[in-house]
Amino acid sequence: MRKPRKCELCHEHEAVYAMQYIADIVPSLYTLGSHIRGFKITRVCAECGAEQKYVAEQTKQFMALVVSPPNINFIVTTVPETPASEL
Repeated sequence: MRKPRKCELCHEHEAVYAMQYIADIVPSLYTLGSHIRGFKITRVCAECGAEQKYVAEQTKQFMALVVSPPNINFIVTTVPETPASEL
């Protein structure tokens, strides 16, 4: 019988999830054996997987605030032209 695989982050608990980064900075968690083939996986326990996902989501929210341009709505008013004869 095989020895259970350890979490690659904490090296203490048994790994139950395959964590994959697929086109985003927030990791996707799959049960071992159900992950997307061809992408690198990191075997993680339930505690480390939840923690990594939370940290990545917080980082994504922070970067969206910092990187995106401010949403400033300017009120544009037009001033009617006054003919030079009236000046």
